[in-house]
Amino acid sequence: MLKPIRFIVEEFEVSPLNGYDLERLDHFAHDIYAIHSDEETLRFIPEKRLNNKEEAMQWLKLSILNFHSGRNYIHMIKNKVTGRIVGIIDILSPTLVKQNYLLSSYPYFVEFYIKADHQRGSLMSKVLPKVLQEAKTQQIDGIAAVADRKNFAARKVLEKSGFAKVGPFDSNKDLFNVRLESQTTVSRARYRENEWHRG
Repeated sequence: MLKPIRFIVEEFEVSPLNGYDLERLDHFAHDIYAIHSDEETLRFIPEKRLNNKEEAMQWLKLSILNFHSGRNYIHMIKNKVTGRIVGIIDILSPTLVKQNYLLSSYPYFVEFYIKADHQRGSLMSKVLPKVLQEAKTQQIDGIAAVADRKNFAARKVLEKSGFAKVGPFDSNKDLFNVRLESQTTVSRARYRENEWHRG
């Protein structure tokens, strides 16, 4: 299982939710809903949409359960001053990846989301490389990611973080991979037709 990752980048803290945060789930649900309902954020990932604050609260609770069960590891990007969540890093376990992708091997995958008002800066380009550095200390040899061919911002973040395009993922997306310790080989993949479920 992946151990919690914690570090600070400028005025932002990256970490999973902790015991203290459990008392503020209602507060965080507002932030999660803002991220997962923003049209700009969801432009290339409409399937991630949350319809109301209640769904955001359930998303938070499920993310905590999934973290401790080793299914996927959600880390929040929080402003240290305001305490508000401005972005999300989700590291998917090989077990979860295997349930939803057809690959020659099953590495960890990373997904990331950030509030629209922080997308014009370079925050994610500073956060993702440090996530990879922390993952490397936990003997993770490689991480993969998927990006829409028209999502130039996400592709730029991946490339600046050391990811290289492996090949087509489907008709709209490309598969990327980054080597941390030893080369993790990820061949051309296609998404299974069944809907993505984590619950």
